[in-house]
Amino acid sequence: MAKARAFSKYEASDQWQRLKLACDIYVAAFFTPKTGEVPSARTLVDVPVPTTAAMWEAVSGNIRSDLLRDSASEVSEVNSALHWPLAFPAIMARGGFDAVLGSPPWEVSQLNETEFFAARDAEIAAMPGNKPKKAIAKLETENPALWDEFVLGKRASEANNNFIRASGRFEKTAVGKLNTYSLFAE
Repeated sequence: MAKARAFSKYEASDQWQRLKLACDIYVAAFFTPKTGEVPSARTLVDVPVPTTAAMWEAVSGNIRSDLLRDSASEVSEVNSALHWPLAFPAIMARGGFDAVLGSPPWEVSQLNETEFFAARDAEIAAMPGNKPKKAIAKLETENPALWDEFVLGKRASEANNNFIRASGRFEKTAVGKLNTYSLFAE
C-alpha cells in the first residue's frame, strides 16, 4: 500500500507541477540508459527520450508524451533526485540556506565490482586478480539477466558522475575519481 503524504500549497499549483516535471526530465536526460537508434521525429513519438525541447515543453505545460512524463518521473524518483528550489521554495527565495550540517558520506563514486557481485554472485566476488573481469565478460552469454543488471549499475554510476560534473557546482572537486566527501564539503 502506498504511503500517503501531504502536499504543500506549492505542490498543488500547476506551475510547481510543470517545474517538477521539467526538473525530472533534466535528471532523466543523464540517468536514462542510451540504447537503440538515434532519436528522430519518427522515434520520438514512441520512445520517451528526455530532450531539452521536452524540458521546455514541460515548463510551458505543453508536454506531448505521457510516456515521457511517467518515465522521467520514475527515473528521477529511482535516483533520489531532490530539486532544492522546489522542495524549499520559501528558503530559496530568501537566497538559500545559511548552512547545511551533516556528516559527509565517504564513498568513491564508481561501481565496485566486488561489492556489486557480493550480493549477486559470491563466486565472482571472491575471485582473485583478473579472474572477475573474465567471469563478468562471460555473463553476457551465460547469465544475461545478471549481465544486464551489471551494465545498468555501471551506467548509473557513470551517469551520476556525468550529472555531478555537468552541474557546474563543484568546480574544485568534480575532477578525476569523484569522492562524495569532497563534493559534500565543497
